Amino acid sequence: MNYPKSKTLSKSRIMRGLQCEKSLYLTVFKPELEAKADAATQARFDEGNKIGVFAQKKFPDGVLIDAEYWDTDKSIYLTQEAIKAGKNTLFEATFKFENFTARIDILTRKNANSPWHVIEVKSSTKVKDEHITDVAIQSWVLRNAGFKADKFSLMHIDNACIAPDLDKLFNIENITKPVELAIYNIEKTITPLKQIIENAIEPKKEIGPHCYSPYECPFVSECWKHIPTPSVFDIPAIGQRAWEFYSKGIFEIDKLKLSDFKNKQQKAVEVLQTKKRWVDVQNIKTSLKEWEYPLYFLDFETIGSALPLYDGTSPYQQVPFQFSCHILTTDNKLTHFEYLHKDSSDPRDEFAKALVNGVGEKGSIVAYNKAFEAGVMRDLADDFPKYSKALEDFASRLVDPLPIFRNSVYDPAFLGSFGIKSVAPAIIGEKLSYKNLEVQHGEQAQQAFMKMAFGTLKQEEKEKLYHSLVAYCRQDTLAMVELVQWLSKIN
Repeated sequence: MNYPKSKTLSKSRIMRGLQCEKSLYLTVFKPELEAKADAATQARFDEGNKIGVFAQKKFPDGVLIDAEYWDTDKSIYLTQEAIKAGKNTLFEATFKFENFTARIDILTRKNANSPWHVIEVKSSTKVKDEHITDVAIQSWVLRNAGFKADKFSLMHIDNACIAPDLDKLFNIENITKPVELAIYNIEKTITPLKQIIENAIEPKKEIGPHCYSPYECPFVSECWKHIPTPSVFDIPAIGQRAWEFYSKGIFEIDKLKLSDFKNKQQKAVEVLQTKKRWVDVQNIKTSLKEWEYPLYFLDFETIGSALPLYDGTSPYQQVPFQFSCHILTTDNKLTHFEYLHKDSSDPRDEFAKALVNGVGEKGSIVAYNKAFEAGVMRDLADDFPKYSKALEDFASRLVDPLPIFRNSVYDPAFLGSFGIKSVAPAIIGEKLSYKNLEVQHGEQAQQAFMKMAFGTLKQEEKEKLYHSLVAYCRQDTLAMVELVQWLSKIN
């Protein structure tokens, strides 16, 4: 049978089908329902591509099979020609068996008479189960296309690497044994997927944990249309138990029994059913009693890439490039200072200097989910000893409103989330919504900073990004101010 190009089973489609057969069907037959990748997702794809290109530098004699990702026929042809020409290392080599295709990141051998070594490149810092399956699918197609391979490896990030010495960026980990075991079962595993494509019949598949594991499915909005808001999935920390209710046909909030829950979860269900906010006034007062004025409301924005951007940093290290700080005194006077790095130089020294110069020697430092700010401060203290005493002191003075909200407040609009972007608009109102900001969350802030600092934008565009970043970070600390003032007035 001749299969149209759109109905071939590439490795990525097979991986999607193994996660959910219905997802594969929708990918092939109803692609218009697929959610488009947002800017943050696209940025992750782009970084993965950068890592792939950087990995190729480890093999200076390698040959790139240079074809568009959609032009499988050309890629297969160029692969065959390169092998015939005696090339021993290929990048993006493509093979086909029946209607299955595989594009291999790095395919190498010692000489024309040696078996191939399959190397998959990932931007993760360790081998995961899905990576084994990934390599097994590629290798199964390769072998069935008539090529011998006897070694399989995963080339992944070594987060012990310190820039600028990027020769140690990758670990090449031998995964031959688990891949061989997986290859043994591949054919019977993917046969049902082949039948889905051939029969063009949509599988009956309920939603489940597989919708988000190991990757979020782009058809969630389509398959979850029957789930109302709020639902059992909007109960804080419900986890796997939500699926136990769903399996019994119980997912609407009004059908849940309070007696099936305890403590804070019971309170959350009650709030969602009655649509009335719950507040534990005494616990709030007790929690705030230890806070010392003036209060410094602090929020950091950081960048952490697989390829370290600055000397002395490691892969995925969170490098701060921006902070906002509102200061509230006992007489309710509010002042503000901030820092945002503008160019491609290392921001850490100037960031730390501005922070140390702006924060006083006394007063609690308020950070929402303070463990993050504490970690950044301690990293800076290690890397810049001249600021270490002050930064260690700051880290010891951190207080956090997040546990107060988790333990003492629940509003119907939280919908299971205690993040500040959920809590602030629910408690204070839409004036603290992020919907009207150009930058609305941390990943967008990272992308905006990268464009501003490393891009080739006109000055006017850079200034626009600068002001968007300032507005976003300032919103975070202002939201904390108003939330803490609200907590303080509760009686």
